[in-house]
Amino acid sequence: MSNLYITFVAVAQMLAFAAPAYLLMRFKKYDERSISVFVTLLLFVSQPCLTAYSFQKATVLIRDGVVPLELMLTRGAIVLGLSLALQAAFLALSYFVLHKKQEEAQYRIFAIAACFGNSGFFGVPILEAVMGQAHPEVAMFSALYSLVMNTMSWTVASTIITRDRKYISPKKIFLNPNTIAAVIAIVLMCVSFVLPERIFSMVATLGTFSTPLCMFILGMRLALVDFKELFGNWKQYAVALVKNVGFALFAFAALYFIPVEGYLKQALFIICCCPVANMVLSFSEMLGKGQKTAANVVLLSTILSLATLPLLCLLLPYLA
Repeated sequence: MSNLYITFVAVAQMLAFAAPAYLLMRFKKYDERSISVFVTLLLFVSQPCLTAYSFQKATVLIRDGVVPLELMLTRGAIVLGLSLALQAAFLALSYFVLHKKQEEAQYRIFAIAACFGNSGFFGVPILEAVMGQAHPEVAMFSALYSLVMNTMSWTVASTIITRDRKYISPKKIFLNPNTIAAVIAIVLMCVSFVLPERIFSMVATLGTFSTPLCMFILGMRLALVDFKELFGNWKQYAVALVKNVGFALFAFAALYFIPVEGYLKQALFIICCCPVANMVLSFSEMLGKGQKTAANVVLLSTILSLATLPLLCLLLPYLA
């Protein structure tokens, strides 16, 4: 099957998870206060478990002798470095373009949304659908990309959203749930320690649950938004397209000239094609700034990804 068909089906399946939440919210089975509960579960339980699950899949490959530890660490370091360079460069660019309008919360959200993509909850299922059979370690690459994004979310992005520099601190960098989970998982990988089967199954269940949970939150938020505000604001379309297409093409141009293995570039490109990260909405909810704008941009970007992500994946052969 072509990458176009595979990615379209994978994106459509993920979007379908939002439907039950939308209906439950419309029929008053939940209220807006429930969203923060699901966000907390996503940030502090499901996401760290997704990180652990992704690294454990790579650890199994090392233990079974499929990929040597040194090679896995080298590839991981390359992906980590490129992830940091791509996200930091585009965040700096988007902030520079919008810095004169930072008094308004919506523009602060726009600056972050332009470069932060749904690399974990969206990226892992897409990567596994497109590349998982040939390269089962690609989930780890998504986890490394997410590690960079999450660290930036707890620090730089939180500072931009609140305009308070207190978030730039070693505590925020190292003592957040996802970083702690990643450090533990990397240590276990280095010693080739695979979790006992029952524990790994629990971690995998909680981790893979992050995708439907993320979509569930989006469905709840969709039930609360004014459709005129969601679909009638050209600025939100512009930001969604900058993330879905602009950032993806920026990454493609940068990766095309970098002399690393083709499948590493392909994996990173797929991640960069993902829609605006649910993390943008989660942090705006947690910090109490720009929630409506964040919800609209995330929703609009996710809906548009049904078309943009499969079409952009037609470029994958040029990175091989």
